[in-house]
Amino acid sequence: MSEFDDLIDDENSVNFDEPTNANNETVDETSSADNSDDVSVDETVIDEPVAEEATTVAPEESIMETEIENATESASVENENDATDVTDTNETVVTDEVVTIIPETTEMISDETPADEIENTVDEPVVDSVAEIETEVESEAGNTQVVDNGSDESTVVEPVMEPAEPVINEEPIIDAVLSVEAETEPETVVDATTTVTVNEGTALTLDEVPQTVSKVVETASHAHIANIDAVVEMSEKDLRDEAEAARQAAIMKPILEREARRQKLLAEKESQKAETPASEPNYDDHNGGDNGDNGDNGDGIIEKSVATIMHESMIPYSEFVILDRALPRVEDGLKPVQRRILYAMNDMGLMPDKPFRKSAAIVGECLGKYHPHGDTSVYDAMVRLAQPFSMNMPLISGQGNFGSDDGDPAAAMRYTEAKLAPLALEMLRDIDKNTVTYSLTYDDRNTEPDTLPARFPNLLTNGTSGIAVGLATNIPPHNLGELIDAHVAFIDNPKITLKQILKIVKGPDFPTAGWIVADDNMIQAYETGRGKVIMSGKVHIEVEGDKRNIVITELPYQVNKVQLQKNIADLRENKKGDLQNITEIRDETDRNGMRILIKLRKDTDPYKIVDQLYKYTQLRCNFNYNMVAIAEGKPRQMGLLQIIEYYVNYQRQVIYKRSVFELDQAKERAHILEGLLIAVKNIDEVIKIIKTSKHTSEARERLQKRFSLSERQAQAILDLRLARLTNLEVLKLEQELAELRELIERLTAIIGSKKLQFEVVKTELLAIKKRFKVERRTRVVNKLEDVLVTADDDEAPIEDVVLTITAAGNIQRVAKKHFNMSNTAASDGMREQDVHTVAVLTQTDKLLHIFTNLGKCYKLFGGDLPECRLKDKGTALKTLFPTALPQEYPVAIYPAVADALPEYDLVWLSKTGMIKRSKFNDACSVIKSVFDVYKIREDRKDEILAVQHLPKNRTILMITNVGNVLNAATGDVPVQGRIASGVKGMQMDDTAWLAGISTAENTGYAVIVTNVGNAKKVAMKDIDKMVRYRKGLAIATGMAKGEEVVFANFARPNDDLVVKTEDGTLLARSVDKLPTTNRVGKMKNVFGKHRLIKAWLHRTNFATPEC
Repeated sequence: MSEFDDLIDDENSVNFDEPTNANNETVDETSSADNSDDVSVDETVIDEPVAEEATTVAPEESIMETEIENATESASVENENDATDVTDTNETVVTDEVVTIIPETTEMISDETPADEIENTVDEPVVDSVAEIETEVESEAGNTQVVDNGSDESTVVEPVMEPAEPVINEEPIIDAVLSVEAETEPETVVDATTTVTVNEGTALTLDEVPQTVSKVVETASHAHIANIDAVVEMSEKDLRDEAEAARQAAIMKPILEREARRQKLLAEKESQKAETPASEPNYDDHNGGDNGDNGDNGDGIIEKSVATIMHESMIPYSEFVILDRALPRVEDGLKPVQRRILYAMNDMGLMPDKPFRKSAAIVGECLGKYHPHGDTSVYDAMVRLAQPFSMNMPLISGQGNFGSDDGDPAAAMRYTEAKLAPLALEMLRDIDKNTVTYSLTYDDRNTEPDTLPARFPNLLTNGTSGIAVGLATNIPPHNLGELIDAHVAFIDNPKITLKQILKIVKGPDFPTAGWIVADDNMIQAYETGRGKVIMSGKVHIEVEGDKRNIVITELPYQVNKVQLQKNIADLRENKKGDLQNITEIRDETDRNGMRILIKLRKDTDPYKIVDQLYKYTQLRCNFNYNMVAIAEGKPRQMGLLQIIEYYVNYQRQVIYKRSVFELDQAKERAHILEGLLIAVKNIDEVIKIIKTSKHTSEARERLQKRFSLSERQAQAILDLRLARLTNLEVLKLEQELAELRELIERLTAIIGSKKLQFEVVKTELLAIKKRFKVERRTRVVNKLEDVLVTADDDEAPIEDVVLTITAAGNIQRVAKKHFNMSNTAASDGMREQDVHTVAVLTQTDKLLHIFTNLGKCYKLFGGDLPECRLKDKGTALKTLFPTALPQEYPVAIYPAVADALPEYDLVWLSKTGMIKRSKFNDACSVIKSVFDVYKIREDRKDEILAVQHLPKNRTILMITNVGNVLNAATGDVPVQGRIASGVKGMQMDDTAWLAGISTAENTGYAVIVTNVGNAKKVAMKDIDKMVRYRKGLAIATGMAKGEEVVFANFARPNDDLVVKTEDGTLLARSVDKLPTTNRVGKMKNVFGKHRLIKAWLHRTNFATPEC
């Protein structure tokens, strides 16, 4: 458990689980909510009198008014009736009175009102408006709360600095019914939701205009109550007006919320300034001037040492750059400029389903409100968020030229357009539900979030890089689906290890694909936050006539394609290595993807060129990890598990805060519905009370007293439309109340249980994965040599193939299904190209190791082998590798595909009886595509007969040309390095040589064939095991003069024996039909009078690499 988790779990610490006041004391939210009706605030403190002829608001005080004007300008409707100005719900009334709004209060003052009456309006308590609800009013200066104590004077309550929820301007939950209207003048009717035109077209409902305006409505409301029975059903116009009212309320709500939040933060800022004493300048005495007191030298110049200036100036600058410019937050993975761009675009309504907007407009919005820096920095950051080759999951959808991986810059901001990408909505989801904290912007005119809710792990998904002062960060992007699975695994098991996490997160997943090597360096990077991973581009070989060309289709992350081509051209001109054999470099990139064609001269080894490209260019390079982010207000270098832990705990806090917000909303709505249902059940009595009341306040009080209602419930009844009294509407209210009670129960359970909070985090993460996950682009291998050359591009499907080595020394690549249908038993007269001495199952995307008779290893991918039919000749080794010698041919193929493969030992078995045993990784972990794995002794004319796996239960069968056999145990065969020559396996005369050598198991046979056509097979269980380097025992007894063994090997019953006669004819016999004897039994003639010069075992079934 990290420090961050400890901070959350500590009951004495301030955390996101429960709100606290300024003294870090936990506030009981349940009790606060239950007691919210005990205090009603019905009036505000007016700090200064209203000017007698004031008609406008000073610019510095009109911030909220300006936002209201802009937001509701299109919603204001003028009534053009010449006789009377009558407004229904949400229609605008234009009267002869001038309305003045100031942040502290709003008064409606007639042109004919005497000055003394104007002054009196300041001191008189304001009468409750029809649509007023019980809220706490925070004054402009310091959150001062004013409570109506029923007397002529107001009680001022000192500000309480609590991290309370932002003040929410409640929307009218039930539209006004009973049309409580009042005539302000004989020809003007005003109802409870009437909008008043203020300052040239700003429309405000009476609920939103401060309580002073409601005084006019209150005095005349009773006159219209008598007409209530006339309202029976809702007209189409009423429906339109109701929809317009809802639209206006939706427009006003975020504006009022934001203004309330800003006023609260301003009050906190002023309070902190008042509590912090002014600090005096501190100057070094020896740097003072003539008087020595303040450093003034008498000429008005203050002298200070450079050390002092550097300390006083550099420290704040460094802190600002580190915390507010260059480094991301661990919670949302965004730098401040990126966060401000997304927040500004969300404010502008640039949703994925909306039209694009000019980038210049977005940059201007961000600059003007949130980011006090250059427009270039904002635009560059926005461009990067939209580039698919820079961001793994782009957060902005761009239209126009947003740059390219060639290094081309984006077009000017006046040409490009942008909007939010669908995934960006997950970064902003629930931001309006009190899930994050806010701070004042640079000019104190707006607020901005400190972090975004970030419902997916953006820091690791898209990565980041930045350079601060003395610090830097460089985090690679990862696959979203793998990351979410890792976070879910951490939630299920907080004690999960890094090794277990890395089985889920394979490594970085770069948008430019390519290859990475998941070695110990990468594991160290994820463990400590610092390390490296090797990246390689994707290359394959294409055949063009008698030439072989190199094609690059993927580059390492952040490698410039144009610069890479220029680098290769320079190396060719400088004749670096074999790169002078490059004849042409052509960029064939199009809409189908990247393609760089490198043409080579005839007979040039393309694999050797690729090796040098990896060595001398950025086709292979490192990504250096430096996983630094802001956590708990400080820059921290973290490993993968720490970042996951921070994010999971942050998301739990987001869920907790959202649940608290939704619970308060649900309780408030349920409270209203309970009151409405009471009224519906007693509708006749309710109407009677309203009709017999003198004014609205009396009706509200009587309803409260009669039915034990709260003021909010009573007001909702007064606002209820009669059309809502139908049976269908009543059923809807009851159904809604039942659903709210279930929601309240669920939210209460979530708030009270961390386990449930984590379950919600897990569920929502998996939902995001289901919608947005993409397949991994970057391939991961464990060894560097596995990424030398790839198969053809990924559009070609990966298929199972059988690789065979023919008796003619060629290599065939045959589809598995075709091999099963076409491969048949050997027969007389067959061709050498039809005899399969080796048959191995693999896939086209796997790296192959081809071992030859001269002790070399050639590497290429299965997809690079030309596909052929089983009856075709196949591909010669020299065609694949021009540097191969004429007398060189393959003896074994092993694909590095099986996890178990590195656990086995490989044995090289030579014609002179030498045995070399090496670990697979030790022998094949070479970066080059061609290298030596066995040192051939030329003086002994040796060559490799077989390269095979050596499981623990196998022996090594060796049979000489003179008929001796040695079944050697492998326990005393030492494991050697890559280029060793091995140890002696069998004692032989100088003229003797091995006719056959192979690993063997106890269930097969030893097959022997002589040059005169005699043959037999001996069960392996009849051949005793011996230690190596012995002469062995006789197995080919009774051979005539001139007769010798030409072939011997370990065979299985389903294999076929194929021999070649002196005249070139091939004859075949099934191993099952060969005569079976004991070790000393005589051989029988099987092939007649033919003289045999060579023999092979034909494999009718393919083997897996472990066989």
